[in-house]
Amino acid sequence: MKKLILTIALVLTMTTTAMAAEFLMFSMASCGYCQKFLTEVAPTYADSDAAKLLPLRIISMDRKSAP
Repeated sequence: MKKLILTIALVLTMTTTAMAAEFLMFSMASCGYCQKFLTEVAPTYADSDAAKLLPLRIISMDRKSAP
């Protein structure tokens, strides 16, 4: 039974597409480091070599409930 499960898992791993990596930035309006990053780094990040490998996704944590 274990061999069957491992075989199925291996086949699924080989046949599914890989997800791209992302650079996640969790941001809050009250965070000084976040605001500095958003004003100094984020505007030019898309033009950098790093952005080709790790596109930037900014996730705002200023919500009433958790995501």
